Amino acid sequence: MLVLSILTFNESEYTKVSINPLNARELFLYFSKVLFKGMKLSNSFKGSLRTFTYFMASGTHSMLKGINYVELYGNEPSAIERVFAIYTNVIELDGNGIVINDEYAQKRATDYLHSYYDSTFIVQPQFEDWEIELH
Repeated sequence: MLVLSILTFNESEYTKVSINPLNARELFLYFSKVLFKGMKLSNSFKGSLRTFTYFMASGTHSMLKGINYVELYGNEPSAIERVFAIYTNVIELDGNGIVINDEYAQKRATDYLHSYYDSTFIVQPQFEDWEIELH
């Protein structure tokens, strides 16, 4: 019998698991458990999102100086929804869950709000469809 040995890392320890690779069901069940068990947002992402949310909610975001965007809250919820969609669509994490482009994600999101508030503001580069998509 052919056996596939897999070394997995879970909570600071390695575990060796042997699976018959010819048994597709067993392989599928194993990887489903390992890959999706306890999947959570990284602390790095949570911190970035929390900070972005704070500055957006307080009206003090440095990339939106001079724009009274807080008045949009409650009046234009779709604009705020799109800002957070852009932020979460653009933000990237490395293999360890560390945010690698927070400033760029914030810039893209705040550029949208700037253009929403001021029709003369031109977003460069223009948004791609995947950046503004609502999930």
